[in-house]
Amino acid sequence: MFLAALTMAIGVHANGAEHSPPVSTNTESTTFSVDVTGIWYNPNESGWGMNVIQQSQTLFVTLFVYGQNGAPTWLVGPATTYTSVDSSGAFVFSGTLYSTTGPWFGATTFNANSVTVNPVGTITIRFPTYASAQVTYSVNGVTVVKNVVPQTWLQNNLNGTYVGGTYGASASCGLPVQNTGALIGFKISTVGNTATILMTDVQQNTCTLIGTITQTGKLSQIDGNYTCSFGTAGQFSLRRLEAGVDGLSGAYATLSGTGCNAAIATIGAARVSF
Repeated sequence: MFLAALTMAIGVHANGAEHSPPVSTNTESTTFSVDVTGIWYNPNESGWGMNVIQQSQTLFVTLFVYGQNGAPTWLVGPATTYTSVDSSGAFVFSGTLYSTTGPWFGATTFNANSVTVNPVGTITIRFPTYASAQVTYSVNGVTVVKNVVPQTWLQNNLNGTYVGGTYGASASCGLPVQNTGALIGFKISTVGNTATILMTDVQQNTCTLIGTITQTGKLSQIDGNYTCSFGTAGQFSLRRLEAGVDGLSGAYATLSGTGCNAAIATIGAARVSF
């Protein structure tokens, strides 16, 4: 029960593909998709970008771009909402795009009556993966299409000791992707972009996972090899890994190896110590 409650609280669904997980049949669900919240931009066009804040199936999008005269321009799509999963498996969100004006930021009091909101076009964003997107927007008849990625400036600190579990893989796999409901200890240490993860179950069976960290926005991915005290070995990938002061969550994939070929599992754990 603890593991089930923890998995539900974490709110992450596993999926072996690189696409976002399937849309929930409950449109009120807060576990609608991989959270695409972040700053998105084109690395070859640094100087403009797109803020995306996701809550359930709605994105609040702001574009910081420039007008024809070179002046900074603020555009906002406050209700850019899920519309479909296209034929390639990408999540698609669309909505109305607005331009806004308002009172001077240095005024003593803020006069909300001075705020104007004018519809100027539309915005559509496709997310083939959580690490790439295509944005198409129109402003007063001018259409722009951009390929964007999450802006990444720091690698998340994954170091610490966690207690949690995995769910979704075959119980016959044993560690590191068991589905027995038993708790697992995770001790993560990183040096540069290399992570070492020691996993221990209640019977003191252990697996050591060593891999390379790739940071994409706020999400980490670790790819490498694992060996276990009971003879299991192979390749693994930790995807969509997000760590915070309360714990970590993500999806675990065993890519090859003895006993656990192509096993996929949700992983969630509470932080015990740093």
